[in-house]
Amino acid sequence: LTSYINNQNELINRYLESAIPDSMHDQRIVAAMKYSLMAGGKRLRPVLCLAAAEAVGGQPADALPAACALEMVHTYSLIHDDLPAMDDDELRRGKPTCHMAFDEATAILAGDALLTLAFQILSSVEISNSSQASAWLQVIRTISSAAGYGGMIQGQMLDISSEGRILSIDELEAMHHLKTGALIAASLCCGAIIGGADGPTSIFLTAKLAPHLIGPIAIAAYSYMALIPIIQPPIMRLLTTKEERVIHMLDPKRQVTRTEKLLFPVVGVLL
Repeated sequence: LTSYINNQNELINRYLESAIPDSMHDQRIVAAMKYSLMAGGKRLRPVLCLAAAEAVGGQPADALPAACALEMVHTYSLIHDDLPAMDDDELRRGKPTCHMAFDEATAILAGDALLTLAFQILSSVEISNSSQASAWLQVIRTISSAAGYGGMIQGQMLDISSEGRILSIDELEAMHHLKTGALIAASLCCGAIIGGADGPTSIFLTAKLAPHLIGPIAIAAYSYMALIPIIQPPIMRLLTTKEERVIHMLDPKRQVTRTEKLLFPVVGVLL
């Protein structure tokens, strides 16, 4: 799995590098965009997108535009999250945040530029038939919904409004399901759509599998020190349970498909 992730990361990083040429327009904004976009990280969302496309029988390369657009949307959210008006963070991954390395105005514009570039890439994919056009329109709709006011942005709003008060487990899970989970679920769904998955498989990924994995794991990632005595046991049970039993728990009447058996270990390990 490590080798697979490393190979996919090489593809993703090459695509991201080429998406923002150094000679493009104003050098300062390009530098700020690349500073944050190429700052490292697991590339979780694009890897999940490529893995989902492959798991349903598609070609990972076909999903690269969507995978990299997802990473741009994610990076834009990090840049804005770090701003003084939001989380006011000075470091990310051991490096100065974008507004510290450049300035606040440049950081805001770099985030805006990455968000709009993501949709420029998604809308520039070469289409050869109506089926492809429909699939990519669905991808654009999925990402914009996940990143919008009903998804990631709503999660960020809940995060801001919760400062200074103690959240219940349910409130914390709801917040991170939106702030972190919405875009992860979209990554799985978009890869499956591009790979040619049928409707039920896409619905399963976003409505069934992803929420049950993302919610508790997102909580652990953000709240490990304070809440680990409470949260760790159910997470460990979830991650060590065979996929057939977990899917049966979500819907006892469903039979586990080959696609779901392929996807579940990938999602479980990456998260």
